[in-house]
Amino acid sequence: MKNSECNSSILANIVKIRNEKGFSQEYLAQKIGMKQAGYGLIENGDRKLSYELLLQIAVVFEMDIVDIIKYPEKYINLRDIDKHLCPDDAPNVVVQIQVRESKQKEILSILLNNKELELLNN
Repeated sequence: MKNSECNSSILANIVKIRNEKGFSQEYLAQKIGMKQAGYGLIENGDRKLSYELLLQIAVVFEMDIVDIIKYPEKYINLRDIDKHLCPDDAPNVVVQIQVRESKQKEILSILLNNKELELLNN
């Protein structure tokens, strides 16, 4: 995706989120310390959207920046999931699967979501 396409996608997401939250351009502009006219130029792509401004918008939306960028998808940190599902004090589990040797890596990769694998030879 080209930089301009990515930027217009982010701007479209901002407009969608702002409308879903029932915020006017004037309200959002006031919350981030701008005039409505200047903010309108940003939404229209006529003025650059800086990281700092995106951060301020995220605060007003009460969202993470990455969730604005990926909207409507929600970013999920896999490390948080791993800690929740497999806390440090969880017991280790050993699973034995019998498959042809030529398919071991492929099957383990699928089961473990392509995480690095260490195959143990018995």
